[in-house]
Amino acid sequence: MIVTGFFIHFQINPSAYKKFNFNDFSIEKNTDLKFKIETKSKFSMNNDKVLEDNEVYKIDKLTTGSSFFLYIEIALCMILSFLCLKEFQNVLESVKRINTFQERNVASFRKIGKYLSLIFILSSFSMLSFKNGHIMSFSFSITLPCLIILSFIMAEIFKEGSMLSEEVNLTV
Repeated sequence: MIVTGFFIHFQINPSAYKKFNFNDFSIEKNTDLKFKIETKSKFSMNNDKVLEDNEVYKIDKLTTGSSFFLYIEIALCMILSFLCLKEFQNVLESVKRINTFQERNVASFRKIGKYLSLIFILSSFSMLSFKNGHIMSFSFSITLPCLIILSFIMAEIFKEGSMLSEEVNLTV
């Protein structure tokens, strides 16, 4: 809801964000292995001189289509993150009830892996268009693929546990 509020405010009054610059935003941590390829291009209109980066890549110069794309990307990542947390909460509740090795938990871990895969795809690609330039980037950290692999491994472990649990129930 907060992201939507910022998005609507940006559409109504983009000049309120003119002091913000995409070159100033670096949310990356140095503790994570990260791979990044980025291309920036600038152009001038009407044969004017090409502006500096801090003038081209400003938030208030972001095109409407780019702001919609960015909003949808952030909203989808947030929704998918919520769904991951909800599935993990379901697994924790079944473990608390001592119904650990059930097919429902296997399905939950697989859903978490699929949701994380979608988050990985959405967050790895970025394309922003400005009035006088473009930024295209492909970046990912090693953390998200590790979590994806871990969730599918956990699904297989819980699947084996479910089969063993069924065998024990049948022998008794």
